[in-house]
Amino acid sequence: MSYNVFYECSNGERFELLKFDGLRLKDACFHDFSWTPAYTERSFGGIITEFTREPKQYDMTFYFNGSLKSRKDKIEHFHFCTEWDIAHMQPGKLIWGDDYALGFFTAHKTEPVETGNEYTQNTATFTNFYPAWIEEKVITIHPNEQIPGQLDIYKGYPEERTVPFSYPYEYSYSLGENATYVQIDHYSTNNFKLIVYGPAQDVELTIAGHLYKVNYPLLSNQYMVIDSRPTTEPEERCYIIKADGEKINTFDYRDPASSIFEPIPPGNFVINYPREYGIELTIFVERSEPRCMSLYS
Repeated sequence: MSYNVFYECSNGERFELLKFDGLRLKDACFHDFSWTPAYTERSFGGIITEFTREPKQYDMTFYFNGSLKSRKDKIEHFHFCTEWDIAHMQPGKLIWGDDYALGFFTAHKTEPVETGNEYTQNTATFTNFYPAWIEEKVITIHPNEQIPGQLDIYKGYPEERTVPFSYPYEYSYSLGENATYVQIDHYSTNNFKLIVYGPAQDVELTIAGHLYKVNYPLLSNQYMVIDSRPTTEPEERCYIIKADGEKINTFDYRDPASSIFEPIPPGNFVINYPREYGIELTIFVERSEPRCMSLYS
């Protein structure tokens, strides 16, 4: 199966990096990572206490082809979009198959290729500040009165919601009125983003036996977001978006006895809650490097 490599800027622009039409990725290595062990010293060796990983930088070489004017325009457009990410402090996505890395292009150097004047070379550095390659698995659960597969639960909600479609239920199926069985094939716990669509008196559900609860009512055409990813401060990762786009922080209304940011375990588990409202659960399966794939066959 053939795949491609893309860069998606935070402004929505997407560049196909293996096309031969104008812009092509010539050289890069994304299968390169290391962990740093922390340990307590002993008289003989030490005891490892944890592993950490610093932000990762990937060196990339691009070729731009076409007429001189065409190359200038394409380089300018590419640099405009990567600078947009930095100016707005919004990371882009480096996409490899089903996996992506979040980051910024933090360096560029442009020069002509020595052999002839048919190509212009751009060497760039992509800084992956959150050093992981991520695959998203999306589970959509409709209210009991909603027919599975319909998108009516999304009508009237603000446009900020991030997943405007429903995925096939390849890793989940219903066990009955209130329970959904999920299977995540991975070796580690997973961060997640949970969207709950109102109306709802309170938000309360269990995932793999863990309680996620926020004591705050949701009105129609409002939705609540709980995001476990440690990319911002915790108090910024639990909120409601109203119909007019206003954001309400609901972090202080969480159940203090049970963390709303508890990572989701791998393997088989059940999502259980009264189906009075719809939810959309995005599970972020993180790896140290992207999955291997064939680029040309």
